[in-house]
Amino acid sequence: METSAVITALMEYLRELNPDMDVSISTQSATDYIPLNNRPAVLIHYSGADFAATESTDAVVQRRTLHFTATVIAPQADALNALDRTRQTLGGIALPGCDRLLWMKSETFIGNNAGFACYALEMASSALFIANQESKDLPLLTIVNYEEIQ
Repeated sequence: METSAVITALMEYLRELNPDMDVSISTQSATDYIPLNNRPAVLIHYSGADFAATESTDAVVQRRTLHFTATVIAPQADALNALDRTRQTLGGIALPGCDRLLWMKSETFIGNNAGFACYALEMASSALFIANQESKDLPLLTIVNYEEIQ
């Protein structure tokens, strides 16, 4: 699972269902961002991941919880509506390579700047991380039998 594919899917899905919003992947500080043309904007950030303890003794298999932030920046009069639309669009969507639907964690008012209100919507999903490793002490597969199952 590629993290960039997951975050790109978030952006594309939000753009498709909200064509009146400017949506982009960004590492820019949201409090400094001023949307163009007074349109609501959403900045998607990959916030990092948490890894659980390994689940296997012969391979590294871990649960990976991915964290994302959608920062909604909109004119003050429309900010809560833009936040609601963003949450409703993204909540519960399936992301590539993830085994759980996207869930909402929190939303926080960040502040105002030049007549725009900023809200951070924290979200998460999960996937399995399986280390790419070779084991030298496991038996080699030498015979493959193909059976047709109906």
